[in-house]
Amino acid sequence: MGRIEGVVEARTEKEGGKLKIAGIWYDITDTVRMYAEKIVVGDRVAINTVRDKAITFIEKIEAPKQNGQPQGVKHEDAPGYWEQKFQFDIENSKRISRQACLNTATKIVELGMGGVQSADQMTTDAVEKKVISVAERLETWVRR
Repeated sequence: MGRIEGVVEARTEKEGGKLKIAGIWYDITDTVRMYAEKIVVGDRVAINTVRDKAITFIEKIEAPKQNGQPQGVKHEDAPGYWEQKFQFDIENSKRISRQACLNTATKIVELGMGGVQSADQMTTDAVEKKVISVAERLETWVRR
């Protein structure tokens, strides 16, 4: 498969040992077992894999630093983690809703104008204004 970098999310010693990175379980092979013993959950690692997700190389890598402090994945117990996650979820939800409203508005305007042929008769600015107007109305209704 190649080189993969990520944070170790979980670890098990069943079936010879496995590491979970980015939601995927990887098998610890005998050649890397003594190096893998030093890896703990939360460590950032780089691995090489072959065959059906078997780790052939593993190394612990340092998170990039900013102002002398490690930067990277925030863990759930870090101060402010849940507030940041909640804010991101809200912004992401707004973005997805706006895209859906814009797609729906485009179809509504297209159908209301009798298809693409009628749209060719209007200027591009007029069509854009009409689509944006309908999208804003849809978004207001969604956020009510």
